[in-house]
Order: sequence, then C-alpha cells, then structure tokens
Amino acid sequence: CETVGEYFHATQFHIETGNYEAILSMPFTTQYFYNFRERSVIDLFERLIDECPEETLLKHPLALVTFGQQFFRDRRMLPFSKTTALVQKLLDAPSGLSEKELLRIRGEFSILMSFPQFNDIAKMSEYHRRAYDSLRQLSDPPRSVIFGGAMPWTMSGASVLFLYWRESGALKKTLSVMDECLPYYVTLAGGHGAGAEYVLRAEAALFRGDDVEAEVMCHTALFEARSAGQIGNCLCASLVLARIMLLRGDGDSYTSIRRSILKDAREAQQTSLLRIGDLCLAVTDLALGRLDDLPPWLRDAESIRKVVYTDGQPYAMMLHGMALLQEERYSELYGIAEPVLEFARRMHYMLPQVYYNIYLAVAKNAEACREEAIGYLEQALLLALPDEVYLPFAEHGDSLTPLFDSLQNAFPEDRVRALRSLCARQASGAEAVRKALSGSGCILSARQREVALLLKNGLSVKEISEKLFVTENTVKSITKAVYGKLGVHSRVELTVTSF
Repeated sequence: CETVGEYFHATQFHIETGNYEAILSMPFTTQYFYNFRERSVIDLFERLIDECPEETLLKHPLALVTFGQQFFRDRRMLPFSKTTALVQKLLDAPSGLSEKELLRIRGEFSILMSFPQFNDIAKMSEYHRRAYDSLRQLSDPPRSVIFGGAMPWTMSGASVLFLYWRESGALKKTLSVMDECLPYYVTLAGGHGAGAEYVLRAEAALFRGDDVEAEVMCHTALFEARSAGQIGNCLCASLVLARIMLLRGDGDSYTSIRRSILKDAREAQQTSLLRIGDLCLAVTDLALGRLDDLPPWLRDAESIRKVVYTDGQPYAMMLHGMALLQEERYSELYGIAEPVLEFARRMHYMLPQVYYNIYLAVAKNAEACREEAIGYLEQALLLALPDEVYLPFAEHGDSLTPLFDSLQNAFPEDRVRALRSLCARQASGAEAVRKALSGSGCILSARQREVALLLKNGLSVKEISEKLFVTENTVKSITKAVYGKLGVHSRVELTVTSF
C-alpha cells in the first residue's frame, strides 16, 4: 500500500500491529487528506494519538501538525488539543533538533494554531506572520511543506462572505483587513487562497447592488485564482458572476457561466470541489425557484452533516432552508431554524442569520402571523443594513415587500430605498432569465439533460452514477422523468429523439 501511495490503507494495517513509527513516517499532507473521500479515516488518526507512546509521537512533530489540522477541520477538539500540546512541549524544551528543524516546526505549528482563530482574520494573520518570519529564514519566499495545495480554501462553502462576515457593521473593516493579511498566508501556502480577497469584495459589492464593481472584482479573482490553481475560489467567483447575470436578466450569460461552473467542478476530480459546484448551481436554481435540479444530498439535513465539513454546514443548511421555504414545508423549517441560527451565532456567521430570519418572516407572513413576520424581518434588517447587505431581501422581495411599509421609519431612509430598488431589479432580472430559459426549446432540466445525453451515449446506470457522483437510484429516478417528459419508453427510443 505504501509503495503505491495508499497511505490510509497502509495505516489500517500498521495500527492493528502497533507499528506507529511507520504511520508517523509516511508523507501525509493536508492535500492528501483532502483528496481522500472518506472522512472516517480521521478515526484512525484519533486512535493513533490515543494509543501511540508519547515519546514516539514527539519524534514526528510535522506529522502531528498535519494530523492536528485534520482534527480541527473535523472539529475533534480533544485530539486537536492533545496534538498541539505535544508539539508545544517539544518547542518549549527542544532536544537534539537543529536550528533549521526548529524553524520549520515553529513555522508550520504557527500556521496550525491560526485555525482556532477562525474566522477572525486579524488574529489568524498574527500567526501567519509568525510563520512567515520563521520560514523565510529557510527559503525565499517562505513556503510551508504541509499546508496549501489545490484543496478548496473555502472548505465546503461557496462563499467567502459567508465565512468572514462575522459582525454586523464591520464588513468594510473586514474587507480592508483581508486585503492586508491574506497575502501572508497565500505566500506561505504556495498560492492557496489566491483571489479570495477579490471574491469577498465582489460579493460585498453585489450584495449592496453594485453589480458593476462586483463584475470587475470577479474577473480579478478569476485571474488570480486560476493562475494559482485555486478552483474553489474560481467557483465562488463564477457564482457571483451568475448572480450578477440573474440581476441583469442576461439569460445567455447566465447559462454560459453555469456551464463553466459545472466544467470546473467536474474536471477538478475532487469531491469537495464537486460539492462546492453543487452549492453554486443550487444557489442559482433556488433564485429561480427551480427545485428539480437540487442535488439529493442538499435535500436532507443528515446528508449535509455527512458530506460537508463542519465549517461549511451552515452554508449548505442556508440553501436547505430556502428549499423548505419554497416548498412550503414550514414545520420542517421552524424545526431546524433555531439550531442553525445558534450554530451560526456560535461560529460568528452573519449570512445564515440574515437568511434564516428572512425565511421565518416569509413563512410566518404566509401563515397570516404578521406580527411575528415583522419581528423576524426587523431582526434580519438590524443585522444586514449596517453593512448594506440587501441581496438576501431582494431574493425574497415579492414576499417581503408588503412588510417593509411597517418598518420604513425604523431604518435609514436611503438604505431602505436602496433595498427596495434592488428588490425590483432582482424580480425583473430573474423573470427575464426564466423566460429566456423556458424559450430555449429545452424542456429538460440541466441535470435531466445531462443524464439523457449520457444514456444516449451508451453509458450504463452504474457508469452514470459514478460519473455524476450520485446514487444509482437517483439516476433511475431522473431517467424516469426524462422518459416521461420526452414521451419515450426505452433507451432505443431515446437515442433517436432530439432534445
């Protein structure tokens, strides 16, 4: 297994025989962990930390740093704390280590210790600067040998704004701090995260209704991210572009950008990037009320917990909640709202808090509970208006407009006016895109057309499920829908049918 690079499988054998030294000597990196699809492998390394003698662990501090990052990413704080305590113990009383080895360990450990400061950019950057100072004594530019690679910088989310807008009224400061601090990490990680600051500025501009600045920032982000192989950030920037085209009612550009999102996600051959691609497409589908194309895993809260890392779960739950709202499954929405809101508050995520208060306002208003609806809307506005975050309201403008009059004197007039203006633009743009899509002559949804083409090209159900990363039952369900829409009854008929 080791010879062919199957380090996780080798770990399974070594841990059963107690050969801990062999595990700790294998060249694990954060990129290697990201490339492996099964999150359950983290259990093996938690067991390693519990069972391996301390003196053996202390011989491999860089391995401990690598495992520590995985523990934190999976929010396993007990093994994370044990791992970091061991590395700190070694640094406090180094023995038999050269100056270069100590500089390497200090630098990599400083990067690791930035993660518990997530998502406070300034505090994270303090550790990145320490790492920079240590590692630049070893190379110029300074480089980490553990962190970086092509794995998504946004982890499992499709938005930088979601990750780093952490305080109402502080978005402008966050933009400035990100510009100043991110370059340290990008340099250390060999380009990992490149373009993220421009994605953040693009999102902030779009959410306040400035689609012109947002578009410019998107193209800068795409240039920086693609140059560094950061496909995750490319997907995030492309999503902003797709939302811009929705706002403008440009159906052709919207369709073209969706295709580029699908292409980037598929060609990357990383499960985490495929998930981000799913999220990007889901955002635009939900904006148009097209629920048929939502990936099955996004329909179920338990599936979200299984396939999305902890830090990205509130973003996926944000879309899950929107689907529940559009399907008028209000009881389910009410049931998950407070747990999601509490999680978002604990993680300092503002965007899910804004969206869920909007969802609750819309749902309560639909059930004729007007006072409760106004209360939730007021809470959303209190969080969002100080930072001119208008787009979440615009996406639900038809449902919220009747409630705005009740609150128009409670908030600055210029911001309420800007919000109403964006509501009108979003409604008009989305309707224009819907008409463009319905007039394209394709009665199949994007996912249905994708499956139909693969069937037409002779792929089996099993091959399609593997290619699209869905279950065989999902492929069969989509195939049935395709047959129904096209009026065919077999694959033979499908091959001679135009669509």
